[in-house]
Amino acid sequence: MLYVSTLILVSYPALVATVPPARSLNYVDSSSGLEFPEMYSGPTELEFADVNGDGHVDIGMVGDHDSPGMSQHGITVWLGDGAGHWSARQSGYFGYGGIAFGDVNGDGLMDVGYAMHHTDPGSDFGDQLIEVALGDGTGEN
Repeated sequence: MLYVSTLILVSYPALVATVPPARSLNYVDSSSGLEFPEMYSGPTELEFADVNGDGHVDIGMVGDHDSPGMSQHGITVWLGDGAGHWSARQSGYFGYGGIAFGDVNGDGLMDVGYAMHHTDPGSDFGDQLIEVALGDGTGEN
């Protein structure tokens, strides 16, 4: 018996993987103004959202385990300027819990939902364990 074997070579364009050149990481300090308020201890939830509608990320919280206490109370929002500078605003006298931002009433302004461990029975703002507060677009009220 005679066996015939044929080898067919097909040429394809070379596939070349391109790897971008190595880059070094450069970090820019973006924490100016985040020193206030003083924190005590325990878990703290931070949420990031554009609270005042200026196109820059802001940071919000209801506080850590000592809130209200020391220098923190109520809802704290650090308004960001997009260049790494933050300005703290506080409203209410309650704390220690979770927070979420969103437009709950459809008016185009950011509102805040929060749940807390330490309520403020002397005020309508913060007197329940779970509340929603309608925002005025400034991130301060």
